[in-house]
Amino acid sequence: MPGWCPADRSPVRLGAGYGTTAHPGGRTGDATARFSAILILVSEIHAVARRQLTNAGHNYTRGRQDLVDVLAGIGAPATMPMIMQRSPGLAQSSLYRNLAVMEQAGVVARVDVGDTKSYYELSDLVTEDPHHHLVCSDCSAVVDINLPPRAERSIERALGDAARDVGFELTEHRLDIIGVCAQCCAA
Repeated sequence: MPGWCPADRSPVRLGAGYGTTAHPGGRTGDATARFSAILILVSEIHAVARRQLTNAGHNYTRGRQDLVDVLAGIGAPATMPMIMQRSPGLAQSSLYRNLAVMEQAGVVARVDVGDTKSYYELSDLVTEDPHHHLVCSDCSAVVDINLPPRAERSIERALGDAARDVGFELTEHRLDIIGVCAQCCAA
């Protein structure tokens, strides 16, 4: 899955707003600079998450901070089992409750891929990384995709026009593009 794959040391996208790509294996660049960039990113993510939760009337508890760290570390949409595997000390009931509160506050985004499966990730607002999703209709895999800025602006304009045509004010958009992934096509 593009974006995060520790096994093959693929680049980890830290967010378009930061213009940075980290290499977990330390193959290129200065390690101190990469570490500093990651610390700045994490502290900024926590600041935005705290502000969003406070504005929504919620506390930014240690459990919610840990959840933000886990989602940032995964760096891609993650299912509940994936999140629990990364944070085994977190009770499943607390995890569901925290994800619901954080989704309502705009810290976490949920991608539903069927009646029983959802993926969770830090919201575009938190990561400053507007993106969309490819969703496999066969295996329910979810992959983040970034569009060129020109394409993103065209989509935003088209959706804004469509919304205005029916008296609706567009505040944001999310596109989940459904198809069949390469692995399922090959099977």
